[in-house]
Amino acid sequence: MTTVLAVPVPRNFRRASLRSLRIRVGEYNLYQAELGHTSQDLVAERFLVHPRFGSPKRLSNDIGLVKLASEVPLSSYAVPACLPSPGDKRLYAAGKNGTVAGWGYVRELRLAKKQITVG
Repeated sequence: MTTVLAVPVPRNFRRASLRSLRIRVGEYNLYQAELGHTSQDLVAERFLVHPRFGSPKRLSNDIGLVKLASEVPLSSYAVPACLPSPGDKRLYAAGKNGTVAGWGYVRELRLAKKQITVG
């Protein structure tokens, strides 16, 4: 699962073949490149965008799913995310706040080092 804006693909798509896209798992420090030490690059097979995703200017429904071409080798740095079961309605209620973990650019070429609010 990722933000749509994190994946460099054409805007006018809903499904795309992305064999040239690499997904890095196990990375924990953007300031030190240690490929192979804790992280691995995997090949993406498909990318599905939320059907109501609008545009980069309106960030509503900015969510997508990446299907990998192979399984993720699990380690102490790459572990599965646990999502709530479909029957747990209190976690899916519209208008509720939630917390996500991750890292990335919040503005062009600028990293956030603290908690930020996303809309």
